Amino acid sequence: DLPTISYKENDGEVFIEYHSEKPFADLAEGLIEAAYKHYSEDVEIVTSDVNDKNRRSFCIRKVLDE
Repeated sequence: DLPTISYKENDGEVFIEYHSEKPFADLAEGLIEAAYKHYSEDVEIVTSDVNDKNRRSFCIRKVLDE
């Protein structure tokens, strides 16, 4: 079975919900972090459900220059 990934954007924040029958939530998190790093985007990623290897929620917001 393929993972389910949903996405929405609101007021400059990106919300991603990841769910899979396989325990790959850590992999999904690493891929998201690596993609932002690859494109030199300075973001803050807040995760929830970190103890669940099948599900993870991400809130991503751009870090503003001070």
